[in-house]
Amino acid sequence: EFSFIGVDSLVGVGHVTGHAFYRLKNGNFLVYDNAARSGSNTSSETHEYKLDEENKTAELIWTYAYPEDIKAWHRGNSYRLPNGNTIIGWGGASGDVIPTCTEVDAEGNIVFEAYFDNPEVESYRAFRFPMGDGLNATRTEAELAEGNTYMFIQGDTLDTGVHVEIET
Repeated sequence: EFSFIGVDSLVGVGHVTGHAFYRLKNGNFLVYDNAARSGSNTSSETHEYKLDEENKTAELIWTYAYPEDIKAWHRGNSYRLPNGNTIIGWGGASGDVIPTCTEVDAEGNIVFEAYFDNPEVESYRAFRFPMGDGLNATRTEAELAEGNTYMFIQGDTLDTGVHVEIET
């Protein structure tokens, strides 16, 4: 029923057949597009559309595609954080080594990324929430060394389960 603005209609229809579709606070929609699911063999992406439901138009506002192709044919999601950044949970890519999730700013700069240790493990969806009071653990290191693991533990009782491994 909708005409697309800023993108070819066939491409736009492919965008909105993705795995997750969320309305943003500004009224626009954010959609995670598996892409490869439709047989197009293109990279998974996330798109923001402005829908005019009265005039039946869908205007492409913003797209994020990872710097390298991610062909996650199933699962995945994207959503907008209160600070304007976007979290993309890439879903599954049949054993390929891909990020579990990526956070990007409005310009598409990667500001956070996480991976599973095992490339055979996939995520259904990824979310990022601030931890409540008493659940924060900080760690300051003067130097980081390749091959080391740094645990985020506060005192004797709070183990956040978070660790950072330094790789090359």
